[in-house]
Amino acid sequence: MLPYRLGRTLFIMLVLSVGLAGCSPAVTVRPSAPDDLDKIKSGQLAVVLLQIKTMIDGKAVSPTDAGDPNNSPRVYLASLSDPKGPKRVLAASPSEVAAIEGWRHMLLPPGTYYLLVLPPGMEQNPPAVAFHITSARFGRLTQYKFEPGRAGFWSPELMGFVFAGTPPQDFHEIPGFWFQVPEGKPVVYIGTLSAACTGGRGLFGSLIDSCSDYDLTLDQKAARSVAAAALPGSETVEIDPLALYGKARDGVHLRDRGAITVAMSDSTTLDAAYTGALMAPWGTIHGTGRAVGVYNLLAIIGEASTRAGAQQQAEQRALAAQPCMKRLSEALLAMEYTAAFSSALTESALSRGTVLDLDGKSASNKTGQSGHAPLRLRISIPILQMRDSAEAQYLSLELGLHVRLEAVDTGRAAYDGILLYAEGFPAQNLLAQRSRLYERLVPERAQPRLMSQWCGANGETLLREEIGKGINHIAAQLARDLE
Repeated sequence: MLPYRLGRTLFIMLVLSVGLAGCSPAVTVRPSAPDDLDKIKSGQLAVVLLQIKTMIDGKAVSPTDAGDPNNSPRVYLASLSDPKGPKRVLAASPSEVAAIEGWRHMLLPPGTYYLLVLPPGMEQNPPAVAFHITSARFGRLTQYKFEPGRAGFWSPELMGFVFAGTPPQDFHEIPGFWFQVPEGKPVVYIGTLSAACTGGRGLFGSLIDSCSDYDLTLDQKAARSVAAAALPGSETVEIDPLALYGKARDGVHLRDRGAITVAMSDSTTLDAAYTGALMAPWGTIHGTGRAVGVYNLLAIIGEASTRAGAQQQAEQRALAAQPCMKRLSEALLAMEYTAAFSSALTESALSRGTVLDLDGKSASNKTGQSGHAPLRLRISIPILQMRDSAEAQYLSLELGLHVRLEAVDTGRAAYDGILLYAEGFPAQNLLAQRSRLYERLVPERAQPRLMSQWCGANGETLLREEIGKGINHIAAQLARDLE
């Protein structure tokens, strides 16, 4: 027998009905456990408060009602302090009253985080929200069409529809957010998100037509009331609102700043990364009856076997490339990452009319004429590998820099994100390992070359040149982000 949700989804794809029905509330009431309260008091965890309000045809969606999960938002969360695949956050609220109002709390250690909130309409056919493989982004479909799948396919991994080629013209990327959980703050309120949706019609019920992007507001009075339920005895709530991912907050710009310290970690290890299993249809069919169930079960087993084989082949190819990668890694010992990035950022900012004082090298700004607290630019290299290309036997550089701009005195982040220089995104499950959701691909593309070129006599020189290009392009994107 098919898993309940997958089997039911296949049936819904046949009848073009409403999204998957559920029998549990979108938000559950879950006060903090005693062990969690101890961790909050000791500073290991903080209560992060977020309110999400959704309207469908002018009527508020009650998060505490048991009903259709298609009418509820989806929330994905990932740590930028230790990048891994994002996790879907199941909503929990500290009290019944708070739950009715759409409040939810998350217990998180101090650090910076990526947050993506998808509006309703993911679990229906035709979809109102879908994922695009090439851009590795979720998007809203703003024009309702009574068309099965909208030329996409259903993905059991994401429990939603996926576009493999060019997305529909009405596909609009859903922006993510980032936020910080400061040290020593037991309760942090990151904002209230609101979206308005309109309804459409299916054969047997209502669908979501389209939804707006989420608007961010602050309700500090309500947040203090919810905080009292989430953490008894708490008197203060840190207000640290969400910021759009890829943007600075608090109006921080590179222009008119004082000296900025640059601290960049070096990386001397190069790996080979082969894509392995791709996101693709599973080959199941809609319908009921034992014959269909057996066919679909065999299709699922076959797909699992195919994906396992692809993953094994990728691991074998990566292992075979290790001698070459080890030799290329020796070329990285001579790389001056900090100097290269500082120079590239200075030139990029200057081309946009901003004169930077990195590490206090410019005498003109040493007196602190800007009046702003000193900033520190912290950069690490979580991604440095050779990625297999769409063309056989070709590899291209994949260089990702985690860039964080913060106040020197408080450590409060003004900008935080991962910028990637690569040939493109591989068509993989975005929930596995790192996630393309929070990797921002710069416009310029890395050049694929034959593996024999990378592993040849001139390979080290090619690698250093390509890394230099990647650093330049990432610095240029940062200058645009902080303009």
